[in-house]
Order: sequence, then C-alpha cells, then structure tokens
Amino acid sequence: MRSNPLDRDIRLPKEITAINKAGYGTRHIYWDREGNADKSMELEDHRALPFRLRAPWGLRVLPLLPLWWGFVLFRLLMMRFDIVHVIKARCL
Repeated sequence: MRSNPLDRDIRLPKEITAINKAGYGTRHIYWDREGNADKSMELEDHRALPFRLRAPWGLRVLPLLPLWWGFVLFRLLMMRFDIVHVIKARCL
C-alpha cells in the first residue's frame, strides 16, 4: 500500500513481479490524489485498489488522512492476505 499510484515508483513494479513469481497474487492499495487512476500501470496477476479522492500535497492533506486510513483499514479487513508491504517515500 502507498499514498500515490503505481506509476510514481520504479521499485514497486519489480517487487510486484517478484512476489507474483513466488506464487502470490498482489493487490495494490493506493491513494489516487490526482484523479488519474485509469492511467496507472497495469501488471499481470495484479489488482489495483485506488482510493479516488483528489487531495493536495504537503500539510494541506492532514484533514484528509483519517479518510485514507479508514479506506486502508476497511480494505485490509475485507481481504485475506499473507504479506503486507508498505512502500515508504524517500526523503531527500
């Protein structure tokens, strides 16, 4: 799970491919902050689960974080899983 789409990170498609080769199916929970979920990369044996809510970047997103956390919690409670991997953004 991550707070932006798949196309923003080059590591994530590689990790998804490796997990799929190990025999697992993958689901990607992400926040579609810019409203372009349909443009996100598609990978084989992978299901994207976007949270479609336009949101600003930076501190102005703080009031919307409880909605994101609720979406993630709901999705995790509704699915069966063996592995949960959170992608942390790089700090410069």
